[in-house]
This record gives sequence, C-alpha cells and structure tokens, in this order.
Amino acid sequence: MQFSSITQDNVAKVTDFFAYEIQNMLYLGYSKEDINWNIHEHHNIDSLSEAIKDNENFFEIAMVENEIIGYIEMRKSSNTWDQLNFWWVFVRHDFQWQWIAQTLHQHAEKFAQEKWYNQIWSSSTNKNISSIKLHKILGYTIIQKDDLEIFFEKILSK
Repeated sequence: MQFSSITQDNVAKVTDFFAYEIQNMLYLGYSKEDINWNIHEHHNIDSLSEAIKDNENFFEIAMVENEIIGYIEMRKSSNTWDQLNFWWVFVRHDFQWQWIAQTLHQHAEKFAQEKWYNQIWSSSTNKNISSIKLHKILGYTIIQKDDLEIFFEKILSK
C-alpha cells in the first residue's frame, strides 16, 4: 500500500472515487441534494484541481495496485487562521478497519502541525457510527451535538 498526495495527474481518478464513495452517505443521513452539491461544486475535476494548488489544504490518497482505496481531505478554515477543517475521509468498504483512515489522518495531522494549525474541526451525522468511532479513536472531543449532527474538535499539541 502506498500513500500519496493528489496531483493534477490523478485528480480525475480521485473525483471518480469520491463520487462513488459519497453515494453511501445517503444511508447515513445526508440528503441527495447535499451529496450532489458536494460532487458538482467541490469535487469535480476543476474545483478539486484548484483546491489542491493551495498548500494550506491537505489531500491524500491510499492506493493498492494503482487503485484508490482511501482518501482524506482537510482544508484551511475560512473563519480562523489556526484551524484546519476535516472535510472527508473515505476507505473502500473491503479495506475498512485496517488502519487506513487512521494512517491518512496521522499524515494530515503531521501536516497540520507543520503548518502551525492549532486545531482540527470536524462534523458527522448522528447515524454515521463508523465516523463517530473514528473520531473517538483519533482523540477528538465532542463540542456540540444536535438532532442531526455531532461537531468535533481536536486540539493539536506543539
């Protein structure tokens, strides 16, 4: 297994992987409109190609035999200079619970510390039990909860 940054050469393959994996989010409380918006606004080839140019954002994939099996995306906050937002992590179903998401997150956290971010913020639907477990394993604390979502924060040590 190898881990690598998303590049202009593999961005089309990443958008295909993302579009396929996000469809599973329908079962976890995301609306079809939210899913379509994410695919068409943030994860089309043009928008993702532009986002990976910003060296304050973190995008990485995990690959086996030239196939993407994992993806993580963290983007700088538009609200504060010291916060990174954990947007997505996907691991292909047949590779889940093999520490791939944790490894991708460790790489992102190292990046965050190198860029002097002090915290990582994230959210999940209440139905996404795998995501909630992952956040707990990774050391996030719940900072807010409502009927639909849970909001997490992780303070980074320097």
